[in-house]
Amino acid sequence: MYLYNGKKIDINRNFTGPDSTQYPHLKPPEWRNALGVVEAPDPTYPDPLTHSYIENPDGSLTVTERPLADVKAEVIRRINADCSTRIYVKYSREVQQSAALGIYPALVVDQMRSEIAAMIAASNGACDLVNATTTVITAANSGTVTWPI
Repeated sequence: MYLYNGKKIDINRNFTGPDSTQYPHLKPPEWRNALGVVEAPDPTYPDPLTHSYIENPDGSLTVTERPLADVKAEVIRRINADCSTRIYVKYSREVQQSAALGIYPALVVDQMRSEIAAMIAASNGACDLVNATTTVITAANSGTVTWPI
């Protein structure tokens, strides 16, 4: 990150110097040095699941912890989406509809129902663990699921 007069700038964009000199960019170190542009370390960005932030003009960040309810809701949404994806990868909607219509033998349908039920049970168990958490960090880290298939 580069700073000019304490404010973050993009050295790849046009720049107007204090004497109104137009620069197409500030990539050459000589131009930056002549203008007093300094290089500063980039800020460490927080995990967007657990924190929101605002980037200040000087390139620093104002970081705020997200509400626990929002973090829980997002972790649960991700668990449920993962569960749904895993089920539909193995058993597409068409396969499930065909099974419901009796096109597949009962043994295949029973196995499919059993595997889908196990996936949903794993998802529900993980969601219950998330709901039981009391801090943003534990909520964010509790979304691990051991999938049966």
